[in-house]
Amino acid sequence: MPPLMVDFVSADTVTVNYNPAIGGFPCCEITQYDLFINSTSGNQSFINYPPETALTFSASPNSAYQVSVRARNSEGPGEYSPELEVNTKPGPVGPPTQVSSTSVSISFEWEPLMQGDFVIPNYVASISPYASGDGRLFVPRGTNATFANLEPNRQYAVTVQAGAVAGLGAKSAGSVVFMHTAPSSPPPPVSSTASPPTTSMITFERSCAEFRGCLEITRYRIEWVQVGGNQSDSGSEMIDTDPDLCEFTYHISGLRVNTFYSITIAAGNAYGLGPSSDPVEICTNPAVPDPPLVQFHHQQQAIIVEWEPPIVGGGVQITMYKIAWSSAADSGHKRVTVTNSNHTAAINGLLPVTTYEVTVQTINGHGISSPSTTGTVTTGSGIVCSEKPSIKLTAEDVARFGAVAGDQIVVSSREIKHQAAVNQLMSQCKIPAPAGSGAEFHFNLTDCEPLVGFAVDKFDGVDNTSLLYTYTIQLARFSVLSNVVQRFDPRVSFDFHCVFNRSLSVVSNNVHPYIIKDFVAMDPDHGQFDITLDFFTSDHYNTSLVGSPPTVEVLTFVFAQLSLGVNTSNIVLQAQYCWATPSSSPEDSVSYPIIVDGCPADNTYDEPGAILVTRNYQPNTAQFQFKAFVWVNIPDKGQTMFVHCNTMLCDRIVHRLQHT
Repeated sequence: MPPLMVDFVSADTVTVNYNPAIGGFPCCEITQYDLFINSTSGNQSFINYPPETALTFSASPNSAYQVSVRARNSEGPGEYSPELEVNTKPGPVGPPTQVSSTSVSISFEWEPLMQGDFVIPNYVASISPYASGDGRLFVPRGTNATFANLEPNRQYAVTVQAGAVAGLGAKSAGSVVFMHTAPSSPPPPVSSTASPPTTSMITFERSCAEFRGCLEITRYRIEWVQVGGNQSDSGSEMIDTDPDLCEFTYHISGLRVNTFYSITIAAGNAYGLGPSSDPVEICTNPAVPDPPLVQFHHQQQAIIVEWEPPIVGGGVQITMYKIAWSSAADSGHKRVTVTNSNHTAAINGLLPVTTYEVTVQTINGHGISSPSTTGTVTTGSGIVCSEKPSIKLTAEDVARFGAVAGDQIVVSSREIKHQAAVNQLMSQCKIPAPAGSGAEFHFNLTDCEPLVGFAVDKFDGVDNTSLLYTYTIQLARFSVLSNVVQRFDPRVSFDFHCVFNRSLSVVSNNVHPYIIKDFVAMDPDHGQFDITLDFFTSDHYNTSLVGSPPTVEVLTFVFAQLSLGVNTSNIVLQAQYCWATPSSSPEDSVSYPIIVDGCPADNTYDEPGAILVTRNYQPNTAQFQFKAFVWVNIPDKGQTMFVHCNTMLCDRIVHRLQHT
């Protein structure tokens, strides 16, 4: 029997054909053909009569069939031909579903196809129309795909076919789905120009592109940023526009003078903003600078001028400042080149006790600024440094102290901190504070206890050792808190120095500190304890005050700590009472309470917070602090402070031990 051949295969039909068999004549002619079809779904038999040599039978999609044929005559059937293996194609895939889209892409997915004898190994997705290529995507073992390089806002037909052993499956009308790409944002506008700028404004002109992303342009965003520098000057503006208006003009104002700006613009439609255009760089014009911010300070026959460069320098480098001064009897001006990083200048050679009006102007290559705010400054009187110095204070000098009736102005070697120190000064070193007038001092070098040291002046490479006298002029006003303590009420003070070409040798004997250690002897049944009292520079209690004895400034805090000589958690250290006296005797009649019954003393004349107890009734240490003061009616050199404490040690279990 001749072999079978496949004539046509689809998802649901198969057509096979064969050549006629040769039989004997006339008795043995072929009367029929028997076809046998075997598959996983069952066997089928068909009879074909001559001259039919082809057979079409129904089949299942994506399935395998074995077909054989034999001829029959009057003598009976012949042998079956060799089996022909026939595989049907897959059926149609269900319609795909759109997942997302952009202006240039569509993403979609579909349900996997499950049928027949074979696993579907791949799918082929098709799209129409397609600008480049055949519009087909091969998707191995997947159920989703994305078509790219599409046109915005356009409809596309998308189908999916299954691929199997017999080839691609069929398409059905229901498997075609129409999908849309999204609209696009418009491209950047074109034909940009920037009109000639002013010192603070740029006029910006734009026209849009022909293609608008399939939607009408309804807005523009303009952005500008300073080029170079710290780029701190920037901004943006969103502008709504008529969809039919393509060209427009915008004024960017409030810009820095003589500064480059980079300007871009983006068009927007209902879909969103498009990309920004290429930047346009343009520079605003330079300008005359603003005047500087100025402060003035007087000296005896000079005025010190200090200034801050103007915020708006005109955009051109500032080259100098012009300082002008005038009075009824003396006027002048000078220019200061910008080589002084401190931005200061001195007007020397002025008349003493003379009121001047002073202004400063800024100069750059574009011009000179208007004058700064006028400063009215009065020069002071001269201080004559001789063996009998003479000091003259103007009414302005006195006013700087804020003096009122009852105050005193004093000259001394150091800042006065209590009334007793004022009482010790000689009469020529102190005068009542006059109201609305000046003051004069005339005294010998040593009357007002000057501090004497060495001043080394270096001129022309030669060292000259001189004798230096330092004086402080201040307002003496004190807050009398009680009949025991007082604190200095600080006010303005200033120093001056007298230098003489003399030599001075100072010899100081060695200072030997005298250290007292408290030793507490307890009942032998209760043990022995060392308790120390130390003073520190801060509430960290890690840096001790230095000196023998140490010194502290009035109004600063004294930080004190009581420490147990052993480190144990069984003993509680209690500071019951602490007080200060001007002598080493704890029984001194003059005293200042610090701790009473373990708590800060309530001194009615103290301001809140003058005494703090930060640690007490704890193992090993007790800590407290109080604001320093001076004793009333005790000379400056006799101002000493002794701190005493009564402490109690308590055994957490049984015993109570007391130490004074």
